[in-house]
Amino acid sequence: MVEILGVKEMTGSRLKLVWCLSSIAAGAIAAAYIQVIFNPFGLGTAESPKFSWPLFDQVQNGQPIEEVIELLGEPIREPEVLHVVSPLEGGEDPCFPSACKTYRFFGRSDSFWPVLGYQEAIVVVGPDDRVVSTLVREE
Repeated sequence: MVEILGVKEMTGSRLKLVWCLSSIAAGAIAAAYIQVIFNPFGLGTAESPKFSWPLFDQVQNGQPIEEVIELLGEPIREPEVLHVVSPLEGGEDPCFPSACKTYRFFGRSDSFWPVLGYQEAIVVVGPDDRVVSTLVREE
């Protein structure tokens, strides 16, 4: 073996091993890049079976939550309780003094990089199980 600048020259099987390992690493980096930029498998996105943004726009205040679930499909997780600390100024707050529930439906992002942006569709339901508000949270 010849030594060049303090580093032994690689021969045969060592060179092949280094080439294989660097090829695997380059392939993993390329696959991660494709997943992060284009998200071909839709990882990190969940949506109700029937969900679409035009259907979500049809949800009206006062509508029973059963109708909303029939329209959009089952929510992606159990409803969460929304506790209100103080009522809205100058108006009636249906979530005060009792609590409301939030039902979450997700939509896909228009962004090629889902980590940077997505939209979350939320339906807020009052104590009488009727829609109080619809929200679109964007990040």
